[in-house]
Amino acid sequence: MKIDGKVKGKNILYRADCKEALQRLIEKDVSVDLIYLDPPFKSDRIYNVFYKGRGGVTSQEKAFSDAWNYGKETQDMLEGFQEYLEKSDVSDEVKIFLKAMLDSLSKLSKHNSLLAYLIYMAERLVLCHQILKETGSIYYHCDPTASHYIKVIMDGIFGDENFRRDITWTMSASSGFKSLVSNYVRGHDVILYYSKTKKVKFNKPYRDYDEKQLKRFSKFDENGRQYKVITKERRIYLDDSKGVAITDVWNDIANFQTIVNSPEIQGYPTQKPEALLDRIIKASSNEGDIVLDPFCGCGTAVASALRLKRKWIGIDISIVAINIIKSRIGTKKDKIKSVEYREFDGNPETRDEYDSFDPFQKQDFLVSRIGGIPSPVHTGDGGVDGKLQIYLGEEEGKEHWGDLIFSVKTGKQRNPEMVRELIGTMDDKKGDMGILIMEAEPTEEMEKVARRKGKLKIKIPNYTILEYDKVQIITASELITMSEQEIRNIRPLSRSEM
Repeated sequence: MKIDGKVKGKNILYRADCKEALQRLIEKDVSVDLIYLDPPFKSDRIYNVFYKGRGGVTSQEKAFSDAWNYGKETQDMLEGFQEYLEKSDVSDEVKIFLKAMLDSLSKLSKHNSLLAYLIYMAERLVLCHQILKETGSIYYHCDPTASHYIKVIMDGIFGDENFRRDITWTMSASSGFKSLVSNYVRGHDVILYYSKTKKVKFNKPYRDYDEKQLKRFSKFDENGRQYKVITKERRIYLDDSKGVAITDVWNDIANFQTIVNSPEIQGYPTQKPEALLDRIIKASSNEGDIVLDPFCGCGTAVASALRLKRKWIGIDISIVAINIIKSRIGTKKDKIKSVEYREFDGNPETRDEYDSFDPFQKQDFLVSRIGGIPSPVHTGDGGVDGKLQIYLGEEEGKEHWGDLIFSVKTGKQRNPEMVRELIGTMDDKKGDMGILIMEAEPTEEMEKVARRKGKLKIKIPNYTILEYDKVQIITASELITMSEQEIRNIRPLSRSEM
C-alpha cells in the first residue's frame, strides 16, 4: 500500500512493525524529541500480536514477545542485521561491538532465546538513535531479566557517555500472585535513560514537600520569610524552593496492582499508569515537542502526550492495541480528529487486492482478520486453520476459557459437508465455537446445519447473558468490508482484549 502525506502538524498512529515505520519516518526526515519504549520483555511469556507473514500479509501468532526461540528465522535475522550494519551510518566502533556481542551469544546455545530478543531490539534501537534529535532523550522500560544486556547494546549505539540514569520504578508486590513465588518477590522495573548528545533537553522534576519536610522550615527572617537552615552560611527559603528533587528511584507512582479501580485501566496486560509517562514527558520535552512510542500498546504515552500538549507518533503492530488507542484518545474531546492513522501491514482493502494473494496468504489474512491465530502449518493441520482462546464467562469468581476453531475454504466449493467437517473437528478438539470462512456464498442447507449446533451462552458478572451462534459462516467479502467493531461483535473476547 502506498503511504504518503507529511508528519508535520498532525499526530500519527501507525499500525505496523515499528522497524518499517521508523524507516519510513527517517526517509521523510522526521526527527523526534523524546522516545519512550516499553517493548515485550524477555520474560518467557506469550502475547498474541501481529507479525509480517509471507508476501507482506499480517498474521497473528504466538511469536512476538517471549516465544523468543532461536531457529532459522533468528539466524536469518542476525545475518540481515549484520548486513544492515555494514550499509548504515553507524560508527565502525559500534559495528564491531555489536557484531562481536551478538556473534558470541550465537555460539552459546543456552543464550539462543536471548539472542533472538536482542537482535530484534538492537536493529530497532539503531533506528531510534537515527530518528532522535540532537537534544533528544530515550527511555527504555524493561524488567531486570535482560536489562543489563540492553544497557550494553545501548552503550554501543548511544554511547556510554550519553547514559544518564538507570531508573528504578518500584511497584507494589505485597499481595497477589507475585507474592507466591519461592524467590524474593520482584518489586521493580528498570527504565534506562539515555540522551543523543550532551546537549540534552531536561526539565528537572520536583515533588512537593510532605508534612514532615515542611516542618523543617521552622525559621523566619526579619521580613517574615520562612526558611530552614542547611549550614551556618546557607539557608533555603520555602517560597524559593521548588520542592524535593526527584531521584532515580521512583517509589511514589503506584502500578495497577495497587490502583485496581483506576479509570485509566484498559485491560491491557502490560499497561503502565499515566503518572509514570507524565513524569518522563515533562522532564524530557516541552509543549509542542514530538513524543514517539514505537511499542505503544494501549497508548499510555499517547494519552499523556496528548494531555500535556505534545505532538506524538504511536506505533504498534497489533490491531487490538490500535483499537484500544483509538477508543482511548477518542474520548478526549474528540482528539482523534487530529490524528492521521496509517496502516501498512499488507492487509487488503479491496476484493481485487485480496484476490492477488495465494491460498495460504488468504487463509492467514482471513483468520487474523477476526483476531485468530493462524495455524503454523498449512497442510496436515487436522482441519484447524486457526484457533483463538475465548472468554466463556465467570462463575463463583472463577474465569472460564474455551477455544474458537477456524476453518477456511478459499475455493468456489460450497456444500453442507464443509460445515459438518468443522463441527466434527470442534467435537474432536473440544472446541466451544467454530467459524467457517469461505469465498463462496453459503447455501441455505449449509446455514441450516450451522444453526442446529445452537447457541453459546456466556454469563458475565454484572451483565446480561451474551449469546453467539456456536457455528458461524462468514464470507471473505464480508470480512474485507466489515468495521473493526462489527468484527469484534462476531465472537467473545480473547485474552488480549480482556
